[in-house]
Amino acid sequence: MSVPMVVYITQVIAKRGPLAIILACTLVAALAALAFFLVVLPALGGAWGANAAPDLAVLGSLRLLGTGEQGTYWVARNQGGDVCYWYELGGSSTMGGVCTTPERFNAEGVGARTSDAPNGVTIESYLLPDRAVPGHSAQYVVELPGVIIIDPGTPSFSQIKIPASTGNPLAIHTLGPL
Repeated sequence: MSVPMVVYITQVIAKRGPLAIILACTLVAALAALAFFLVVLPALGGAWGANAAPDLAVLGSLRLLGTGEQGTYWVARNQGGDVCYWYELGGSSTMGGVCTTPERFNAEGVGARTSDAPNGVTIESYLLPDRAVPGHSAQYVVELPGVIIIDPGTPSFSQIKIPASTGNPLAIHTLGPL
């Protein structure tokens, strides 16, 4: 799409009022995120680790989970069928992500930690399977349904038990230092 076409579309949307502008911005952000995960990351050749292969996201599987106080969160499947979880720290362009097998995801969720050193922010978050029932805990905060943020005071390599609606509780093992 050429720049004049984008300018024209923007002018048409602006004439429709604030709601149209908000919806258009949301659509543009979603398309930018999709392009990032389907084009930019695969071009990096798995720069996010061995589990984030160049065949990163299966087209159509990327889903925005939502935006919470700490950031914006996505989930997708890669070509190998793994569950891939990514997030962007709020107020920065720092992103973190990881993929895991469906079996491991169902047993303990999937977690990632990233740091925005210039701003002094380090976040360790976990995407939990639907069967998880996270309640109030001193070790974590519920960021979104199915997404928790580990309290920074929780020691590295701690085990956190999260109740589940079916089966055994989830055993989250916090990550080590960056």
